[in-house]
Amino acid sequence: MITTKITIQGFHCPSCAKLTKMKLEEISGVSEARVAETGAVEILADRAIAKQEVEQALAGTGYTVQS
Repeated sequence: MITTKITIQGFHCPSCAKLTKMKLEEISGVSEARVAETGAVEILADRAIAKQEVEQALAGTGYTVQS
Protein backbone atom coordinates (compact mmCIF):
# COMPACT_ATOMS: atom_id res chain seq x y z
CA MET A 1 0.00 0.00 0.00
CA ILE A 2 1.18 3.50 -0.84
CA THR A 3 0.13 6.37 1.42
CA THR A 4 -0.32 9.85 -0.01
CA LYS A 5 -0.73 12.75 2.42
CA ILE A 6 -2.37 15.99 1.35
CA THR A 7 -4.24 18.91 2.85
CA ILE A 8 -7.61 20.05 1.56
CA GLN A 9 -8.94 23.56 2.14
CA GLY A 10 -12.55 24.70 2.28
CA PHE A 11 -14.06 22.45 4.97
CA HIS A 12 -16.80 23.99 7.11
CA CYS A 13 -18.38 21.00 8.86
CA PRO A 14 -18.15 17.22 9.38
CA SER A 15 -20.15 16.66 6.19
CA CYS A 16 -17.33 18.27 4.19
CA ALA A 17 -14.93 15.57 5.38
CA LYS A 18 -17.48 12.82 4.68
CA LEU A 19 -18.13 14.03 1.12
CA THR A 20 -14.39 14.31 0.45
CA LYS A 21 -13.81 10.77 1.73
CA MET A 22 -16.50 9.42 -0.61
CA LYS A 23 -15.10 11.32 -3.62
CA LEU A 24 -11.51 10.22 -2.97
CA GLU A 25 -12.48 6.57 -2.56
CA GLU A 26 -13.93 6.68 -6.09
CA ILE A 27 -10.42 7.17 -7.53
CA SER A 28 -9.15 3.99 -9.19
CA GLY A 29 -6.73 2.11 -6.94
CA VAL A 30 -7.76 3.87 -3.71
CA SER A 31 -8.69 1.45 -0.95
CA GLU A 32 -9.26 4.00 1.82
CA ALA A 33 -9.21 7.74 2.39
CA ARG A 34 -8.78 9.01 5.93
CA VAL A 35 -10.09 12.56 6.09
CA ALA A 36 -9.96 14.75 9.20
CA GLU A 37 -12.23 17.76 9.69
CA THR A 38 -9.06 19.88 9.71
CA GLY A 39 -8.47 18.99 6.05
CA ALA A 40 -5.60 16.57 6.69
CA VAL A 41 -5.96 13.60 4.34
CA GLU A 42 -4.23 10.23 4.01
CA ILE A 43 -5.01 8.24 0.89
CA LEU A 44 -4.18 4.52 0.93
CA ALA A 45 -3.87 3.04 -2.54
CA ASP A 46 -2.19 0.32 -4.52
CA ARG A 47 -0.37 3.00 -6.56
CA ALA A 48 0.80 6.60 -6.22
CA ILE A 49 -2.07 9.07 -6.44
CA ALA A 50 -1.26 12.32 -8.24
CA LYS A 51 -2.42 15.71 -6.97
CA GLN A 52 -4.21 16.20 -10.30
CA GLU A 53 -6.33 13.07 -9.69
CA VAL A 54 -7.40 14.43 -6.30
CA GLU A 55 -8.25 17.80 -7.85
CA GLN A 56 -10.34 16.07 -10.53
CA ALA A 57 -12.17 13.96 -7.94
CA LEU A 58 -13.01 17.09 -5.96
CA ALA A 59 -13.97 19.25 -8.96
CA GLY A 60 -17.19 21.12 -8.30
CA THR A 61 -17.16 20.57 -4.54
CA GLY A 62 -15.57 23.90 -3.62
CA TYR A 63 -12.63 22.22 -1.89
CA THR A 64 -9.07 22.82 -3.02
CA VAL A 65 -5.84 20.87 -2.62
CA GLN A 66 -3.21 22.87 -0.77
CA SER A 67 0.13 23.07 -2.58
